[in-house]
Amino acid sequence: MRDNVLRQAIIRAGLLPFQETHLSTPDDLVRVGKLLFQSKDISLDRKTACASCHIDRFGSADGIANAIGTGGRGEGLDRLAGGGDIIPRNTLPFWGRGSKGFDVFFWDGKVDVSSGTI
Repeated sequence: MRDNVLRQAIIRAGLLPFQETHLSTPDDLVRVGKLLFQSKDISLDRKTACASCHIDRFGSADGIANAIGTGGRGEGLDRLAGGGDIIPRNTLPFWGRGSKGFDVFFWDGKVDVSSGTI
């Protein structure tokens, strides 16, 4: 009975099994993606990488309510002391992104991969 109620709640919520949403990514693209994610060279000031704010131990976000952006240094609350501007939105977590159905990234939707190009 309990399993059936839970199963129905999951279906109503639109949750899908991992196998239905997973996208296979070639190992060479995973390696390139990791290098880009950790590279500060692709930011305008060459001081901030994607990995500066999207941190595993904070669920792939930054651990604070509002983002600190490019002026922040350190992780979590330490970013507040770095002198960066507080941005009135939080850092979007990456966990669970990149599977089927997640095509738009950034709060303003500036990256939309549904067309097959970025």
